[in-house]
Amino acid sequence: MTPPINIKNWSPLKIDALGIVTLLGADAVRNSLGRLVYSPFEHLPLLAGHIFADNSVMEPVPGFELYNITEGIKATDLSAWFTRWLSCQKLSYNSARLEIRPVHRVPGPQTEQWFVIGLAVALNAFLVIWPMLIQDWYGLAASLSLVALVVRACILFDFRGSIDKAVSKLDNQATKKNEVKLFITLPNGKRLTVITTTGIAQDVLLTEARPASERLHLVSRAICWLAFGVHAVTLGMACLAIQLLIITVTLVSSVAMIQGWFAEGSNSNDTYIGSRLLINRQIDERIGSMSSVYVLLDLTEEEEQNMVAWSFFPT
Repeated sequence: MTPPINIKNWSPLKIDALGIVTLLGADAVRNSLGRLVYSPFEHLPLLAGHIFADNSVMEPVPGFELYNITEGIKATDLSAWFTRWLSCQKLSYNSARLEIRPVHRVPGPQTEQWFVIGLAVALNAFLVIWPMLIQDWYGLAASLSLVALVVRACILFDFRGSIDKAVSKLDNQATKKNEVKLFITLPNGKRLTVITTTGIAQDVLLTEARPASERLHLVSRAICWLAFGVHAVTLGMACLAIQLLIITVTLVSSVAMIQGWFAEGSNSNDTYIGSRLLINRQIDERIGSMSSVYVLLDLTEEEEQNMVAWSFFPT
């Protein structure tokens, strides 16, 4: 079969596809994936493929402070996924309130999610088949390496499993089911209150998610490094049609994941972390100042003394 040479040699313009797919949107993709919220779009090629290779996706965002009002504990080393989850939220300065609790099982994938997963399989296959049809071997290498970066889904699955395991372990520890009130300050000056349990605060919010197998995690990162290296070398040498295809797929997939398309009413929205943790967010319009926030917390005398010690209350 004679390949459509006119498509392979079509080159009315030149673009820097490498810079677009590797650098553009790195922070947004890192925050969206690092918060460990499931999205069916994570099975598609995305921008900034290096963030899993260098493990920067699991580095915490600095500047957060957590105050356990009930137990008088202050911490600045919040888990990476929780700092990134908070960074992705649209919070007001005073009126945000979270309730974090375990659940037995989150709802399964909805029809829209299965459609996106099927679309991901079809697109990944098309990215590999199309360069073969036009006999663009550099384009084939770029496409294969881009598809190989989808191994990130296995890494994310492992991190979510770590949180599921921690929450499941808490179900058998009655001593860690005591309710606590938390007060969190963000790097931008916003503040929010959290109602949860001692176990979740210590073992989930303040403890990093760890992969079940460190060796498997290192192998997955090595695959990401290899795939990213091959992609960086071959993408610029692929024909213009393949470069445009890769850019279109990665841009649309990344925007869809960051914006949370098909997330409403499913386990891909940002209220579920893994399959055992639920975060309910409430915005109370009655709150207009920090004093009203403290009133609604219904603090005990001991909790008030902790707030005084941290200089949140006047002495």
